[in-house]
Amino acid sequence: MAFTIDAQAAWDSISEPEHQEVLASVFCARCLANRQFTLDSGEMRSGELALIGHCNACGGRVVRLIDTRSSG
Repeated sequence: MAFTIDAQAAWDSISEPEHQEVLASVFCARCLANRQFTLDSGEMRSGELALIGHCNACGGRVVRLIDTRSSG
């Protein structure tokens, strides 16, 4: 997996159970359904962690965004 330094820090701040929950559900535009995905890389985009991977069902590219900005 290739993560930027900031993305790795954001990913590491999330607990292991949350990692599994995040990887269990992403919308696949090819399947038109929520699917599990395999994580390939991560980067920060406007304060959000972008997890880039591929759908485990069809192999299509998927991106899951996680808001890491503090709400306070």
